[in-house]
Amino acid sequence: HDAPQFTTPEFKESISTVARTIGVNTNYTRHNGQNQALWDGSTKLGQEVKLIPRNEKNLTDSDAHFRSLGYSSLGDAHGIKQGTLNTYLLTAFEHGARILADTKVDKVTIADGRATGAEAVHTTADGRTIRITVRARRVVVAGGAIQTPALLLRSGLKHPHLGRHLHLHPTVVVAGRYPHPMNSWHGPSMSVVNDTYTMLHGTNFGAKLETPPTHPGLLSMVLPWLSGKQHHEMLRDADHLGSFIVLTRDRDGGCVSLDKNGMPLIDYALSDFDRANMLEGVRAAAQIHVAAGATTVYLPHNTLPTLHTQFGALLNPDVLDKLPHLGWKPNQFGLYSAHQMSTCRMGGDAATHPLKLNGETVEVQNLYVADGSAFPACSGVNPMLTIMALAHFTAQGLKASRPVEAARRVA
Repeated sequence: HDAPQFTTPEFKESISTVARTIGVNTNYTRHNGQNQALWDGSTKLGQEVKLIPRNEKNLTDSDAHFRSLGYSSLGDAHGIKQGTLNTYLLTAFEHGARILADTKVDKVTIADGRATGAEAVHTTADGRTIRITVRARRVVVAGGAIQTPALLLRSGLKHPHLGRHLHLHPTVVVAGRYPHPMNSWHGPSMSVVNDTYTMLHGTNFGAKLETPPTHPGLLSMVLPWLSGKQHHEMLRDADHLGSFIVLTRDRDGGCVSLDKNGMPLIDYALSDFDRANMLEGVRAAAQIHVAAGATTVYLPHNTLPTLHTQFGALLNPDVLDKLPHLGWKPNQFGLYSAHQMSTCRMGGDAATHPLKLNGETVEVQNLYVADGSAFPACSGVNPMLTIMALAHFTAQGLKASRPVEAARRVA
């Protein structure tokens, strides 16, 4: 991609700066049931596991903090999670930034090949809509890999690769039923990772094995449905379930375009290559569940193929062997994504990359992108820190490129 800035000391410093700001650490002392199972099963099989650095502050090993962490995907009752609400947005507000929530940006305004601001619609607390016009010397778009290309397309940009190369880290859930309570909705939802399968068959593509948040409401959404009775029985057993996720680094992506109303339209189907890697991860996750002591393992397909164990050994391993031969078309299995990337990728070739290395679009001057859509390729790892570091790195370039304005402000 001819994007050498990602290996520079300056980008490394952006990573370190963000990590310090959001309090990245591995100081937590307790795992919940499913993370402990991933640790125990992996080590029993001789596979390396690692602690996942997390952005938390003032965390104790108290039951109150331990339990609340399991719900942090739905809200942070104790202010432990150092996300942007507690860090960068707060700092920006304290330094005079005006933040307008409940506002949809229709388009970036452009004149003579330069960005001049944006037009948006704000919805008030009582439901009224107010048209907003923002005028700016430079515009930074950070709507994520779905909304950013949609906004740029609505604004008239036409780069042939804009909206293409959508990567999603396609993910499936492998659940195990354990003889002891797991209570996996308590504690850090994701604290252990197994990277054994991230580079399959001599490539840089494969799958990470981690754990998901498992509030019962979320769990009910991802469990396969054969019948109301079956679904009800599985949920009644939720406190004994532990879940692993197979997070696949996808080589073959999809695309984002606009529908007739100007809203983002996503087209994505799992390729044969990526599905094969995903299924290797599913097999590995199932084997780790068995090694950790699960008595039943539920595989991620709408027909609910199920493994049974006795004394730590699989009773029906043929079910795993048959898994690749099931139907894997859309809606035949649950496929999920928490990470979207690369639809407005930056690189050194303007013909194939909509962004320059400094984050500016190749089509419009003074229009920048600073989010996951700017990734040249799929990261293969949870991208939060990298996205924030890329935004920080882009911001340093923006500041450095305005010496006249800076000098005027000092004067």
